[in-house]
Amino acid sequence: MLISISSSKNILLVPDLSKKRKRGASPSASAAFDAKIADFWIAKSSKQILAELRWEDRWCLEGTLMPVFSIKPGESLEDFLDRIGFGGESPRIPVGISREAQDFLEEMLCEK
Repeated sequence: MLISISSSKNILLVPDLSKKRKRGASPSASAAFDAKIADFWIAKSSKQILAELRWEDRWCLEGTLMPVFSIKPGESLEDFLDRIGFGGESPRIPVGISREAQDFLEEMLCEK
């Protein structure tokens, strides 16, 4: 049996087996197809995947940039993370970077 799947529309095209076809002919050559809705709600849409990737990329970038800009001389990364995570101290946004970079870091640090 031939089943054609249209992933963008969640439609299965299934041959109508109630109609007779010539012996040896493929189902697609002689059978009509019935359209079946196949929304199984298990696959993420591409928009969901892209939104997650963008968020993860931003989070990783923040995790990379903030220690570079905020770590004190001689301070280990572990001490920096303890200071920020448990000490209640927010990382300072440096003034020597572009306004766009400052805006980006401010948005990343915004707690909602």
